[in-house]
Amino acid sequence: MSDTRKIFILCFTADSGITHYSISLARKLSAYAQVTMVVGKNYWKQGYPPVEFEVLPFFNRSRWYPVDLMRLTWLLAMERPQVVLFQSILKSAGVEAFFVRLLGLMGIQTAMTIHDVLPHYPRPWSRWTRALLYRAFDRLIVHSHRSRDDVREMEVYRPMLVVPHGLYDLFITRPPLREAAREKLTPFASDHFVLLFFGTIDARKGIGLFLQLRQMLSADEGYRFAIAGRAGIGNGQTELRAALEDARTSGDCIVHDHNIPFMEVQDYFALADAVVLPYQEGTTSGVLKLALTFGKPVIATDVGDLGETLRQGMGVLLPVTCTATDLAAAVREVRQNYDRYAAACAAVRDRYGWEKIGRKYAHFLLDSAPGKTTTAGKDG
Repeated sequence: MSDTRKIFILCFTADSGITHYSISLARKLSAYAQVTMVVGKNYWKQGYPPVEFEVLPFFNRSRWYPVDLMRLTWLLAMERPQVVLFQSILKSAGVEAFFVRLLGLMGIQTAMTIHDVLPHYPRPWSRWTRALLYRAFDRLIVHSHRSRDDVREMEVYRPMLVVPHGLYDLFITRPPLREAAREKLTPFASDHFVLLFFGTIDARKGIGLFLQLRQMLSADEGYRFAIAGRAGIGNGQTELRAALEDARTSGDCIVHDHNIPFMEVQDYFALADAVVLPYQEGTTSGVLKLALTFGKPVIATDVGDLGETLRQGMGVLLPVTCTATDLAAAVREVRQNYDRYAAACAAVRDRYGWEKIGRKYAHFLLDSAPGKTTTAGKDG
């Protein structure tokens, strides 16, 4: 193996939150090693900012996945990186468990950042196949102590780094001006208190609760609502679809149910006063880190790493069983004490900055001795 410190970061997509995480991480890891990000072929169409590391648009559509894995095996055999870092699962846990073992036989160290411990919609066998995959890696990275414990409960005992999900400051491409964003995207006035639901619009993310919240607060003076992200409501979810259409035509809510281009993401956070994340399931949230990036207080349910983050005072944390009434009370609390919550958001920027996260990753991936069986790091 070459003495050059090389890290290959694998990210199957080119336009997802995992892609954004990969870019943010690679920018900081490039200070410690020669970094190559292997990503979906449509990467250059997304309008991402220039980066200091090599980007290799590589992965085709899903139907080419078996061929791409064979091509990837050849590429890694030629390049001989010190570490191959998977950003979550590529496509198939069972197949990739075999692939990771093969890399080990080639003398290549492997690691995975586990963004979701289990699939969002798990099958009866998902827990078994995910555990099989996680055991194949030399090292694992998770975003919260809750996720670490969940992985341990699957009887996976690999060295594990607990490090928080970083801020998404790569989305700040120009001054995020509140009034300009409202004028561009909404009919809302400057004194309206705008609540944002951002990301995939589906039941798992709690869009039903958000729509109930809108109906509950519609009689209160000064509240407005924004819903932006990929449409995810199925044709059979007639009540949810009807509620979304009612919001679209209400005059107090904008509904942009399509993929939000990279350069426009910051406009939605600039126009908002607070972000609502009534998730029903999940391990981590890139939307939460977008909210903190733009200094927006958050009202969220206690799933994944949201609880460990919001206990630091950047918003209100509610149980996953909360009602729209609970959400409304939390929104009023944030509005009434807005300056305190906004100040708490600003105070945690260093904690969730990529400088610190990149340094922890680099030590864990490049300097830690393989074979350790204790947790290799702690959040913060």
